[in-house]
Amino acid sequence: MKEYEESIVDLSRALEIEPNNVGALISRGKSYYMIDKYEESIADLSRALEIEPNNVGALISRGKSYYMIDKYEESIADLSRALEIEPDNVCGLMHRKNIYYMINKYKESIADCSRALEIEPNNVRALISRGKSYYMIDKYEESIVDLSRALEIEPNNVRALISRGDTYIEIDKYEESIADLNRALEIEPDNVFGLIRRENIYYMINKYEESIADLSRALEIEPNNAEVLINRGYTYFRMKEYEESIVDLSRALEIEPNNVGALISRGKSYYMIDKYEESIVDLSRALEIEPNNVGALISRGKSYYMIDKYEESIVDLNKALEIEPNNIHALINRGSTYIEIYKYEESIANLSRALEIEPNNVHALINRGNTYIEIYKYEESIADLSRVLEIEPDNVRALISRGKSYYMIDKYEESIVDLSKALEIEPNNVHVLINRGDTYIEIDKYEESIVDLSRALEIEPNNVDALKKRGKIYYKMGRYEESITDLNIVIEFEPNNTKVLLIYEEIYRNLNFFGMI
Repeated sequence: MKEYEESIVDLSRALEIEPNNVGALISRGKSYYMIDKYEESIADLSRALEIEPNNVGALISRGKSYYMIDKYEESIADLSRALEIEPDNVCGLMHRKNIYYMINKYKESIADCSRALEIEPNNVRALISRGKSYYMIDKYEESIVDLSRALEIEPNNVRALISRGDTYIEIDKYEESIADLNRALEIEPDNVFGLIRRENIYYMINKYEESIADLSRALEIEPNNAEVLINRGYTYFRMKEYEESIVDLSRALEIEPNNVGALISRGKSYYMIDKYEESIVDLSRALEIEPNNVGALISRGKSYYMIDKYEESIVDLNKALEIEPNNIHALINRGSTYIEIYKYEESIANLSRALEIEPNNVHALINRGNTYIEIYKYEESIADLSRVLEIEPDNVRALISRGKSYYMIDKYEESIVDLSKALEIEPNNVHVLINRGDTYIEIDKYEESIVDLSRALEIEPNNVDALKKRGKIYYKMGRYEESITDLNIVIEFEPNNTKVLLIYEEIYRNLNFFGMI
């Protein structure tokens, strides 16, 4: 820095003596460039070009300064003029290709790189830049060829290694990608960009521990890197470590309070730990910033659902579907919400629309199957749930619901088969134990029913439904004392249960009749 400032002093003195000295103007313009004084640089170079309009050095230098203040069109104009005068000027070509890349004109960038490589076939910068431009237009094989050529010339070029690693990702060559990034990080262990790219691959192949390790290393180097914090938050979410996810996302939001991705992700993490109010706060903030963010609308709709605010949920899901009419998640969630407000036809319409788009969507099939149960369409319910079980034979929700539908049409054996299968998968599922116990009653298998209900009560000793059912079976079997024991507990929880009180009355009448009291 000091040498450039001293150079400017000397050149300024020379220009006091010879104001039109083109060499001095260009040199001072270059010195200004080196200390980030781009406006002053442009002023000197413009003065030089007034004197010598075709000075290629001045044109290229002014083009570089325009680039640094984001005046891309002016920069391209200067560099193009320089290349009209000297078509083979590699420096001019390399600078113009940079600008074309910055403004997403990748084909033009490739053309400049190709011309530079005709002149200098082993120009590593040109090879890397052309490789990156090929990447941006999805020509991954061509990108790899250029980057590989660059690495033949400079095997330890970290930029080329990272870029080729990135390109391998796009053609699903994850091992090759990791190999390149490993090599880059051997050379530059603290390269944060390389760490981020490698963690991205680990994330994609579900190696979350390795992903966390890279992100944690990156945060040791750059503790306030919001992107890294957000990525680690995402990874913790995938690992179901929601508290850790919230910590990282909260830190990112201290740095970037309006980061919509972080707000949505933290909202989702709050949802997963049943903090629905906090979830809604984050998602609402995200929607203040991006009112049409479909992901935020769906997530907030789900949170409203969980706190029984069904109308608010539907409003959000309606908005999401106005923006993306075929959004499967919004259709399924709206269908589920309609069930809660007894709008079964609307529910079926939404779920059916979802299934037109994704015929094998298990979530939609189960929800529609359950909705059919609510409107007594058991055959239709069984059809949907059977389809689920073709796709996922061990889906417990589907087994339970189909068992329920079979029960409702008096197909008790089929119901027991489904519920038994569910219990093979989840032996301690109290809901299934009670349902199977109930089904055994219908075919007069009281002992089997008592076994199931007793097992349910081992898991949940005060489950009123199981106590009630077992008490009734004991009553039917004439085991009055066991019946009274169960029903006494029920009465503690439901003192005004008329049906239980009537059984009591019947039991005591029978006991009196047989002289047992």
